Amino acid sequence: MSRNWGNNLNNRKLTINQLIELPHVELIAKFQATSGEIVCLKGENGVGKTQFFDWIKNKMKREFIFSFIDQKPLHCLATITVLETKKLFLDYFFKFCVDKNSEHYQLVDRQLFDDLQMVWKNNLEDLSGGQKQLLKLYLGMIQKADFYFFDEPFHYLDESRQRIIKDVIKSFSSFGKGIIMIDHDQKRIDQMGDRLFEMKWQKDKVFLSEKEMN
Repeated sequence: MSRNWGNNLNNRKLTINQLIELPHVELIAKFQATSGEIVCLKGENGVGKTQFFDWIKNKMKREFIFSFIDQKPLHCLATITVLETKKLFLDYFFKFCVDKNSEHYQLVDRQLFDDLQMVWKNNLEDLSGGQKQLLKLYLGMIQKADFYFFDEPFHYLDESRQRIIKDVIKSFSSFGKGIIMIDHDQKRIDQMGDRLFEMKWQKDKVFLSEKEMN
């Protein structure tokens, strides 16, 4: 997949070629992600995809800056207000956009405002699953990082929000950020991904290797 949204700003490469002891299984991993790419990771439930993310977070944090948007519950947002969240996210994302009067800028700006203002009207525990997922995504994406890890980011989102999040993820990638994304939707993987890796059981071990894109 080729995109011409800008020049890559970074040149970082994350390479793993080793046996990894996950909590429930040995993983034979051959994996690589490069800045400016969307790398998709798939595998059946329970094979260890999220545990692999956790291993990377713990073992490689001295080499790279990571932002993880995972499946864990969204906790207290007391340290950052809704307006601060919106401003940080927009400043970080749209500093890459040349034309701030573009339809794309206006669409995402308006949608962000509509989504984030829900926090003003509701307690965190009263938000829907989709609203909580959006807040997790926004808070994760305003972090400055070399690689962004998305663990099933489209879970709970309606179609319009899925389109916006896909657009944002593509833009991050096009401007030099590394994206590593767990997803089970093959159509979406084909649309978004630059490379695909799969985790598969073989007897009593799990093997992680690259697969051809459709």
